[in-house]
Amino acid sequence: MIENASSRYLAEEGVTSVINFRVKRSPQLAQTVNVWGRQIPNGKFGIYGGNYQAEKANLSFYLNGQLFYFHHDDGEREGWSDSGNLLRQFTGTRRYNATNLNLNAGGDWLATEKDQLIYSVTFNANLAENYTDDQGTLTDQLGERTYTASNYLHRNYFMGSYNAQYRHTFTSSRHLELTARANHYNTSPEGWREEWRSEQNGYRNEIRMENRRQVFRLEGNYDFALPERLAFNVGMNAYYQQARIADVTRFDYKEGREYLYADMRSLAKRPFSYTLSVGLDIVTRDASDARKSYVNFLPAVNLAYKVSPSGTFRLALNRQRTSPELNALNPLNTSTDSLYVTEGNPYLLPEVSNRATLSFAWNGKAVYLQPGITYTYIEDRILPIDFVEGDVYHRTYHNLGHAETWRFSLTGRINLGQYGNINVTPFFQRSIIPDMAFGGNAWGVSSNLYLSYKRLYLNAMINYTSDLYTQTTHQRSAAMTDATLGWSLPKGWSLTFSLRDNMAGAESWTQDGTYSSYVKTDFKDRHWTPMVGLSYYFQNKVTFKQRNKKQLRDEEKDSFKMSVE
Repeated sequence: MIENASSRYLAEEGVTSVINFRVKRSPQLAQTVNVWGRQIPNGKFGIYGGNYQAEKANLSFYLNGQLFYFHHDDGEREGWSDSGNLLRQFTGTRRYNATNLNLNAGGDWLATEKDQLIYSVTFNANLAENYTDDQGTLTDQLGERTYTASNYLHRNYFMGSYNAQYRHTFTSSRHLELTARANHYNTSPEGWREEWRSEQNGYRNEIRMENRRQVFRLEGNYDFALPERLAFNVGMNAYYQQARIADVTRFDYKEGREYLYADMRSLAKRPFSYTLSVGLDIVTRDASDARKSYVNFLPAVNLAYKVSPSGTFRLALNRQRTSPELNALNPLNTSTDSLYVTEGNPYLLPEVSNRATLSFAWNGKAVYLQPGITYTYIEDRILPIDFVEGDVYHRTYHNLGHAETWRFSLTGRINLGQYGNINVTPFFQRSIIPDMAFGGNAWGVSSNLYLSYKRLYLNAMINYTSDLYTQTTHQRSAAMTDATLGWSLPKGWSLTFSLRDNMAGAESWTQDGTYSSYVKTDFKDRHWTPMVGLSYYFQNKVTFKQRNKKQLRDEEKDSFKMSVE
């Protein structure tokens, strides 16, 4: 695990760490098959998956698939909004349906001792719909009257990714990698809202959009080393994307990017080690004839000092950019609500994060501990710009300010040998945004417990982040927890029983000038639901040996997923 990514990886947005693998290979054909499924007895939720792998000394192939669904996932809602002149209060119900299918295939081929081809193909399909029925009251200077509302949101999302890489080894210390990637996306959000008020016939708004996006990328990396002294990486990443949103009108988006980087890493076996790197990000963008160009300088410094065989201090400094989401760029209204309008701003620049992380890692025989503190300063912060016109709340976005976050975390692992392991990472985070409407404090924890004894095993997890903030909003979601008890049966079969609490509630607050709102949703079908599962695993008996193998994953972050509110 490379926990502090160098500038080479900062071309990809959101990268915080890199994982390298060494796997077992065989001169004979080695095959493994694993299929599994877990299901709530009432049919509300299910998840199924499987993978197949075939490997030889110079070839490998894998195929992975996963399907999950929600069926009639029901919830209850309550909330209010106040524009200063009009108070809206409501209670209601929510029904959610979704199906997600993900398929991933790939492998590698050693054409010669020095030439390797790695490839992968990924498909993802996500279909989701959300239906709500509300009833409540509207109160203004004329008094109180009743209203009812129905809202329907639907989205089809399809993605295809195609990746190929050629790797040539000149010597054990010199390599060349050439990578070609292509991605296509199709998002089709639509929605409508109907309202009936006691003093008028009613209101209806309908939105249908089509977003088609293509991405093409060419990458080159050359690494070489001075044995026992220094290692170097130099490379480039040429990137082009285009997107088109069609509604009543059309929004076109095109972006070209050239990313250049260079890394230098120490190899000497000394207590002090370092990696110095720099990236240059050159971007030209055209959003429906709103043209923008900018250059970002993305350096990264990683320092490590080994104070003992078990303890190491690390300091990581880096700068990374985050592009605006499509809904923030799209100038078309994506809200069906009669009292809420939201439109994007095609002139937005990316946010730039300057991050510093200080940590200490202690690796004992059975215990690993890593306390750490991270400070992040965000420039060109994308902030909502809001105003009330009549009783309607309008929202758009601008690069207006900055933000700071402090994060304190502790990563711990206990190795129980043949009986399993325990992993836990609690954290506390403080967000500081000028003119912030809410407090900014958040805490959370992610943990996993795995225990095994003979044919029984227990796997339990919890993932929880208490609060998320922007300048004017505050969101809170319930934890996701899962405990699974498994029983290994003869001939590769396993039977599982589990209890799952799947983010069973959510709250959101908005406070901006005279406007304020609150919405609470209770997903009543997700509270501690029981699940049963069955899996099968097969592996032919082959003697393995070690060889480097690389799996080429899709690294494109789709920030252009579009939704209707």
